[in-house]
Amino acid sequence: MAKPLQTLAVLGSLRLLLFLFNVLFWATGLVLLLIGLWISVKLHKYLELDREISSAIPILISGLGLFILLLSTVACQCSVKGNAPKLYIYSTLLFVIFLTELCLLLFGYYFRYNVDSAFHEGLATGLELYGKDGERTAAMDDIQSTLRCCGVNNYTDWQVTPWGVGHGENKLPHSCCQWTVQGVCSTNQAEAHLFKVGCYRLVLNFVMENLKVIGLSVLGVSIIHVLGITLGCVLARQVSKAEYEELR
Repeated sequence: MAKPLQTLAVLGSLRLLLFLFNVLFWATGLVLLLIGLWISVKLHKYLELDREISSAIPILISGLGLFILLLSTVACQCSVKGNAPKLYIYSTLLFVIFLTELCLLLFGYYFRYNVDSAFHEGLATGLELYGKDGERTAAMDDIQSTLRCCGVNNYTDWQVTPWGVGHGENKLPHSCCQWTVQGVCSTNQAEAHLFKVGCYRLVLNFVMENLKVIGLSVLGVSIIHVLGITLGCVLARQVSKAEYEELR
């Protein structure tokens, strides 16, 4: 009788641990969902400079967070009832999520070495399409007014763009100026307060700092999920062991 009682005690402890993990797991899903939404709201105008990743990153992170929220809610039933097949399925899904998070981290690491040229080209394209492409125009205006910058390397970059040629040598977009006297942003300091610093380095630093925070958050979530995989497999094995002892 001692051995079955010992097995039941282990099962009870493991079920409690897995239940507590599911609470933590649910919280990690909420964190990922919020990160995805935050990227859409705060970083979208910067990612808009490189449209290949502008929509993929927030959708993938938000979708992963939402899936984790749903899975953790359903998984509470598995941890309480201790159904071995369901626990193995749960552990497998956790492993798939863990692999997805690793892929996100690897993509971020790869992107880290390509972000330099990507944002330089994105800013240059934004200047070329300014006034022609509504989304890129809005993104450039938001970036310049928020970061208090103008052009790629400096404000003179606007002079060789289609918008600059069409509006005159000294004219600049309103987002390049903190204030104007006659409602016209120009290189004439008597008429406006011009942001003379280029946006490229400021955008690069801003995005890299935020990507670092996002990467560390995803890494922390991944480590937590390894604990869940281990707990799920151990509990499933103990449930199978307990069922075998009862049959004996």
